Amino acid sequence: CHAQRRGARRDGQAVAREPSSHTAETLRTIRTTIFFSVPKDEARVIQITSPGPGEGKSTLVSNLGIAMAQSGLKVLILDADLRKPIQHEIFDADRKTGISSVLAGLVPLQEVLVHTTTPGLDLICAGPDVPNPAEMLGSRIFSMALDKLKTRYDRILVDSPPVGPVADASILAAACGATVL
Repeated sequence: CHAQRRGARRDGQAVAREPSSHTAETLRTIRTTIFFSVPKDEARVIQITSPGPGEGKSTLVSNLGIAMAQSGLKVLILDADLRKPIQHEIFDADRKTGISSVLAGLVPLQEVLVHTTTPGLDLICAGPDVPNPAEMLGSRIFSMALDKLKTRYDRILVDSPPVGPVADASILAAACGATVL
């Protein structure tokens, strides 16, 4: 498990770790493509998902967040995969509280914001496991939290579960301005 966490941290921060690499340049190209195809005034909240598990969604989200922050934007990564979260491992953050804690009414939104080592990039971890992820993500509280976050960030990248196995990604798509598959 420790080696897996080290691998997640290494791959998930490739843009910061090796800024001149082919991988970093590819991610900056993806960032630019998103900037031109999804104007920030129309879609501040961007969901990243894929058809199935293990296809690199979380790695893309973390590296894209780093690349966007490096371009001067204020960016938030929201780990909304309440079933199999990993952003806390990528950024070596504590998962004791997160968006699930906010949605359960246990802590205010401000208390779950994590400042990463990349200037301009913040993170909200998924938080503790919950028995009803789809219902929490479809709640009015989640929508209100996103509305509040939109006033503070240029872009919010939502790390989503895959589309196929659970309804969570479809629920999140309705709350986001754009979805990248």
